[in-house]
Amino acid sequence: MPKFKFKFETISKIKDRLRVKVQKEIAEFNLKIEQKRILIEETKNEILENKKMFSSGSHKVSEIHYYERHDIHLRSKLKKFEAELRSLEYHKRIKMEDLVEKTKELKMFELLEEKHYTNYLLDQSKSENSMLDELAIQKIGRK
Repeated sequence: MPKFKFKFETISKIKDRLRVKVQKEIAEFNLKIEQKRILIEETKNEILENKKMFSSGSHKVSEIHYYERHDIHLRSKLKKFEAELRSLEYHKRIKMEDLVEKTKELKMFELLEEKHYTNYLLDQSKSENSMLDELAIQKIGRK
């Protein structure tokens, strides 16, 4: 009785590797997104600190200009981080869709393998039955 060999096994393995690769890329995007959120939160805290420093007491004109420029710089930095975050989330969404597609493809191959294995078992059962029938016929013929 020959061992079952799925003829699309190599393709199935490649599809699985591609799926794992996409999962790793999504994990990397999640890490980058989390880091970007931390940077955004830190920048927001810096803006609040800058406002507190500016609102406390009286300041010289040069200090007021400094705080205003620093506030503008922080706000532009915040906008840049938020844009990068949106971009990362967009790319992550694309990778998630890709992962869903890869998972579907892999599932199709798994179902195909199950179907082939079932057919293999049926063929094996038929060949064993025909072999047993032949042996029974030969025994009857000898008597």
